[in-house]
Amino acid sequence: MGGYRTSLLAVVALVLMLAGLVGVAASVHGESFEVDVKARVYKVIDGDTFDAFPVGRVRLADVNAPELSEAGGLEAKQALYKLVYGKVVYLDVDDKYVMDKYHRIVAVAYVRVNSTHLLNVNEWLITNGYAEVRDYPNEFDPRSWTLYVYYPEEAEESSRTVTVTKEVTATTTVSRTITSTTTTPVVKYITTTASTTIYRTTTVESTETVTTTVTHTASPEGEGALTPSIATSAIALIVGLAIGLIIGIKAIKR
Repeated sequence: MGGYRTSLLAVVALVLMLAGLVGVAASVHGESFEVDVKARVYKVIDGDTFDAFPVGRVRLADVNAPELSEAGGLEAKQALYKLVYGKVVYLDVDDKYVMDKYHRIVAVAYVRVNSTHLLNVNEWLITNGYAEVRDYPNEFDPRSWTLYVYYPEEAEESSRTVTVTKEVTATTTVSRTITSTTTTPVVKYITTTASTTIYRTTTVESTETVTTTVTHTASPEGEGALTPSIATSAIALIVGLAIGLIIGIKAIKR
């Protein structure tokens, strides 16, 4: 993401030297090139790509050098390193697309060789066998390139600077999954059946009334003697009491 932002900011900050600079290079001297911006190279990536301040990553237009893992890849990188590292490069930026799909500035690069001429870096790599031509869809035509272009220092000093801002909108889609947990109270209804045993106590009261008629008859033989009638009454009384007792016991048992 940092490299992406750097490339975008580099495009936003492009300083295009269009007025005097382009007029001198193209119109007065008839050269088919223009210098849009100057930058200093601080890192070489491979045989056709480098980083320069303040524009960021630059991809040389319409040339293709071998990858570093392929034959000739390291040699192409070393050749480009010796040619541009630490130097000021003059960039003719593609007016059609400006950047490629990797957000690298597409340009033809030039380095100064003397007070009057610049060297076309793209053409130099092709001429010396470090890269091959790849005519990508852009404003450039490699068939029109020359190895050197006339661009005197006086023209550079008399040029004026015009700042052009290119707005680039980047859309970032953020996907976020939200998990929501809902806790629902569960009410359990418990039915309890209680059995209650009721003991009922019944008290039966039985009252037995025994009426006994006692007839006392004076005996001529003396007052202390019991007559047969008294004996009978006593037996009846005892039997009555016994019957009442039995009835009471049975009532209690129920």
